[in-house]
Amino acid sequence: MRRIIVSLVASIVVVTLSGGSGFSQTPPTPAAPKSAAERRQALEEREAQRRMKTLEADKKLADAVAATKAKRAACNQEAKQQGLSLLKHRGFVKDCTKR
Repeated sequence: MRRIIVSLVASIVVVTLSGGSGFSQTPPTPAAPKSAAERRQALEEREAQRRMKTLEADKKLADAVAATKAKRAACNQEAKQQGLSLLKHRGFVKDCTKR
């Protein structure tokens, strides 16, 4: 019985000193840029990608605003041609832009 306890304690000490269980291995970490120049270049690339996404989003927004303005102008012109009163004119333009 004493030999079993001693062998268990010895195996626990060996496992503890060897860095833990052989089953719990940490996954390899991705290689980080080593030099300051590589880190700076990686940062500049991320910034360039962020700027491109921002420019694309701004362009989409500007296109949507321009389309809305054009649609509103066309609806406004149509309401003028129909000779609607002020309140009917406003309601017509509002309904027309939703279509």
